[in-house]
Amino acid sequence: MKNLINTERKTKNKCLCVIPARKGSRGLKNKNIRLLNKIPLIKYPYLIANKINFISDIALTSDSKKYLNLVKDERVIKILRPKSISTSNSRTFDVIKHTLYKIKKNYEYVILLEPTSPFTDYKEIETAFKILERKKNFFDFIVSTISVPKYHSNFALKMKNDRIYSRNYPKNVNRQNQKKEFFLSGNFYIGKTKKLLLNEGWISSKTLGFIIKKSLQTDIDDKLDLLFAETILKNGLFKKIK
Repeated sequence: MKNLINTERKTKNKCLCVIPARKGSRGLKNKNIRLLNKIPLIKYPYLIANKINFISDIALTSDSKKYLNLVKDERVIKILRPKSISTSNSRTFDVIKHTLYKIKKNYEYVILLEPTSPFTDYKEIETAFKILERKKNFFDFIVSTISVPKYHSNFALKMKNDRIYSRNYPKNVNRQNQKKEFFLSGNFYIGKTKKLLLNEGWISSKTLGFIIKKSLQTDIDDKLDLLFAETILKNGLFKKIK
C-alpha cells in the first residue's frame, strides 16, 4: 500500500474526505478494524480516497488512538474526537461538524466515506462529483443509491405478537413489475460544505441520487455481513483495492 496521498491535487481546499471510525459497535465488536482480505476496514475508505484527485485532504476521525494509528500516512489529518459524539446514537453530521471545526479550513465540498462500505468504486465517486459540479446551481448534494426489488414496500408485512395482520398484501404479483424504490446504499455522500452545515444532513429537496452500478452495497454490521464481504472478494465479484 502506498503511504502517500496522491500528490497531484490540483485544487486547494476543494474537498475534504471525512472517514468516521468510532471504537464502539454493537453488532460486531471492533468492526471498523476487522480484517477483510488482510486489510482493516478502516483503511478501505482511505485507499479509495487516495485515488481521487479532487479530494484535497483526508481526515480520519475516531475516539481511539489505536484506530487512528492504523493508517500510517503523515498527510492524513487524524482527529481524536470526544466521547460525546462517539456513541451509537451520535449523528454523523456532528462528527463532520467537529472535524471541520478542528481543521479550520474552508472546503467547498465534503465527502463522507465509511469503513463499513468497502466495495466502493472510486470512478463512480468521480462521476457523481462531476454531475454535482455540473448541476451545482440547482443541487447541493449527491448520494449513492440502490434499488432492491426483493424488499419492495408493497410486500411488507404487519405483525403484532407474531401474528400477521396485513390485509392488502398483493397476490401473484411480480416484484419486477412494481414501481422502483430507492434506498441509500451508504457507499458515498458528497455535498457543498456550507449547505451541509445549514441542512444538518445530506437529504433535502436539492439532493441528487446516484444509482451505483460498479460499487456494491455492503453495510458491514455483523459477522454475517463480514462473511458475505469475504465471499464477494473470494469469488472475484469486486476488484480488490490496492
